[in-house]
Amino acid sequence: MIKFEIYSNDENIPPSPVSIYYPVFLIGNTSRCHLRLRSTDRQFPCIRCEIKESKVYFETTSDLAFLLNGKKVLGLVTVQVNDLIKLNTESFRIIEVVPNSDMSELNHEALYDNFYTHKEEFESVLGAIEKELIYSNDDLFAGNSPKEAGE
Repeated sequence: MIKFEIYSNDENIPPSPVSIYYPVFLIGNTSRCHLRLRSTDRQFPCIRCEIKESKVYFETTSDLAFLLNGKKVLGLVTVQVNDLIKLNTESFRIIEVVPNSDMSELNHEALYDNFYTHKEEFESVLGAIEKELIYSNDDLFAGNSPKEAGE
């Protein structure tokens, strides 16, 4: 897990903390980025981030550089807690890195086993979901007229 503090260009807006639990992710302003920063600039760098053990690596994905503590970076660099990163007009600081976070991967088998251990707690939820599915597949409840339903 890595935690950032995102700074606004508006002095009246306080910094926003953001946590990411992926070991590899993208930061930028495109829809493919996991941490998306607002910018209308088309020349906005995209950074690939990777957390390995206790180290964090940032790498540019194009020929557009970013600033790390005021120094221009193009390529691969190791970043640390309290480093300030600036992508054009957007800036953020790394405030915490937790290596090998339990949240980096979901253990589906454990979740499945846990469901059957606590099944009684979920029965009301499952009943509501079942009703919702029945109603959504029923033409009358879905709001379709009999003519639309083929009758």
